[in-house]
Amino acid sequence: EAFVVEPNIFSPDNDGYNDLLNITYSISEGNLLANILVFDEQGRLLKALERNALLGTSGIIVWDGSDQNGNRCRIGNYIIYIEVYDAKGNVQVIKRVATLMLK
Repeated sequence: EAFVVEPNIFSPDNDGYNDLLNITYSISEGNLLANILVFDEQGRLLKALERNALLGTSGIIVWDGSDQNGNRCRIGNYIIYIEVYDAKGNVQVIKRVATLMLK
């Protein structure tokens, strides 16, 4: 699997346990570009983690549970939308679900 989103349930409460959502990737082809976006269950865009980012062959993108304005998002499920494309116009879309929980 080229993109792994973990942990499935994270809690950005600064207790040192699962505070961040990690989007880890490992791809064989270099020079790919990506948009990595976070949507709520209603399909509203909450945060752009990456826009037109040049990917290496591996890396980690981190979401701290905040929206575009820096406010912590509500408890619930979020769609991590990953769009990867190359210079030839080939596009791959990956969607993952993550759950934000607070104690």
